[in-house]
Amino acid sequence: MPGISNINRTNFAKAFNRGYVYGRASASNVSSADAKWYEAALIKFKECQGETFNNLVTAVGTAGVAPIFIIHNPLAKEDKQTKEYTAARQPISAIITLGAQVPIMDAYNKALEYAATRYHFDKCDLSAAPPQSYLKNGIKHLYKDYIYQCAINGIEPEKKKAKMKEFYYQLKDEAFYRELKNLRESARNGNVPEYLAKSMTADGHIKIEDMISPKDLKDAERQLLEHYFKEVFGLDVADLGLGEKKKVDSLDALKKKAVKQAFKEKNIDIDKNLIKTIKTFVNENVDEVARMNVEEHLRRQAKVKVYSSNLYRKAKEELAEYQRKLIVEKVPNNEFQRLMKIKNDELFEGLRKHAEQLRETAPKSVPEGSLILDAAEADTLYNKINTKLTMGSADDKLIRHLRTSEGSTFDELLKSVQIKKWLTTRINKSEKYLSDFKQKSGLVVGLAILPFTCGLLNWAYPRIMEEWFPNLAHAKSASSEKKEAK
Repeated sequence: MPGISNINRTNFAKAFNRGYVYGRASASNVSSADAKWYEAALIKFKECQGETFNNLVTAVGTAGVAPIFIIHNPLAKEDKQTKEYTAARQPISAIITLGAQVPIMDAYNKALEYAATRYHFDKCDLSAAPPQSYLKNGIKHLYKDYIYQCAINGIEPEKKKAKMKEFYYQLKDEAFYRELKNLRESARNGNVPEYLAKSMTADGHIKIEDMISPKDLKDAERQLLEHYFKEVFGLDVADLGLGEKKKVDSLDALKKKAVKQAFKEKNIDIDKNLIKTIKTFVNENVDEVARMNVEEHLRRQAKVKVYSSNLYRKAKEELAEYQRKLIVEKVPNNEFQRLMKIKNDELFEGLRKHAEQLRETAPKSVPEGSLILDAAEADTLYNKINTKLTMGSADDKLIRHLRTSEGSTFDELLKSVQIKKWLTTRINKSEKYLSDFKQKSGLVVGLAILPFTCGLLNWAYPRIMEEWFPNLAHAKSASSEKKEAK
């Protein structure tokens, strides 16, 4: 099997150009504006998916589809009215099941989300990424304030659903950065909380294994697959011509018919033995490759932070000096504010131009250990500044709010980026764990309430039929008496 010493690295600039908030928002907001009807339907389904939605779909099927097959079943020997009586049980069953199951499961899931957010559980800690159910009251409060401001200013409010979603992400982002700030300050002050201390080494750095997320492992798996076919068969998987929708990015992808056919056209037969060999190769190396990627990315991030911190510090000093000049000159307040804004915008644009020039002149590679930015790192710096100007909030565009307090040395800033990586990994693992736990424990809870719903159905069904459909109920009784007479 091939070694991994010369494996291609992941695209650093692509992986780290976007901050946590912008990356999360981009992944969460999938537009259906230019999508085809079936693509728009899939996007809508993704937005609605969840246990309640699945229960609703099942209920609609039970209430609307099952009765048709019962009534028109050619194998059943009952008369039509008896079949209709039996078919009527299905919608009643669906209503009772929804009426009992949905509220119970909703309350159960909210209790799990509350516990995961409120307490720092090792396996499931969402205090830095609270679910919508936890932030519900805060979202409502922000929306009420928003409607009030729209009313007094004579502005037409945006659609409620979109605005509530915006407020949810606002509160979620605030929770993330609040937790990140607290962790960084506690690390600098030597007062690290226990849940972070478990992941720290004696020198204050974080264990690499606690910073490897599920996505890091997935990226490593993709790299290893690409590396295997390049080394063993001399094939670049990008040359398969599969397009964006079908990628060789996982072992499961090798089992797809279209992927197998694409390899076959390159004279490579993806059979069970080859898949088994590749699986062994991937499983033996995926942790190590993920580890190397994370270490390299953190080192590069720290380099970018060293450079950007120096830039930001100089810009803040220049802005402070300009402010002192205006104060000495006793500039009137309105003019003072206007001139300060102009200066702030000039400095920010200067930062972007500096980063753009650096990106154009940065070398492709630099000696190991050098703090000079290479092309990928310079590209990341540019995107970091440009994102603040194009996607950031009003506060993001203020020079005085640019972060320069995390440290000045490479080691200090390396610890800082490690904490952020640890926190995002903890969130990703926690979200996956909670999703899996909900699914598995939800089955147990669903089975536990099944005797209650069945008992309620057996009690309510004949009474409902007698009250609302007496003809069908009497027909059923007559049919039963006729069978007994025979």
